[in-house]
Amino acid sequence: MGQKTLIFIEDNDDHAEIFTSMLNMEGVNNPVVRFDNGKAVVRYLKENWSNRQNDILMLLDLNIPGLNGVEILKQIRDTSELRGMPVVILSSADVGMDIDMARKMGVLDTISKTINMTLFVRKIRNLLNDPVQEGRNEY
Repeated sequence: MGQKTLIFIEDNDDHAEIFTSMLNMEGVNNPVVRFDNGKAVVRYLKENWSNRQNDILMLLDLNIPGLNGVEILKQIRDTSELRGMPVVILSSADVGMDIDMARKMGVLDTISKTINMTLFVRKIRNLLNDPVQEGRNEY
């Protein structure tokens, strides 16, 4: 098995650039596929990642246009070929109820967008290596 691919769903171009640059600067060079809205994500996943959930890690912003993060997560969990996909929520302070809903839908972890970038990179690196173990902590 090769490197895991990061499926990164983030509508803010600045946030996406900061996160991916920090990962690259710290030596996390996994392939990244980014979406800036929720409409095409589930279709892309079904076409490209069905029954290969262990080869990816999804970083999901909950507050995005089109389908929001909770709706995307619901569609993934309702699709048998994608159900086991590891998902990490990237959160901001204003989505508390959505975070609670996402946790009930089996996300691995929640990472605050206001986190120290060094902690962010460490967290993502650890999730790429051992998502089940690392997902037991919250940053």
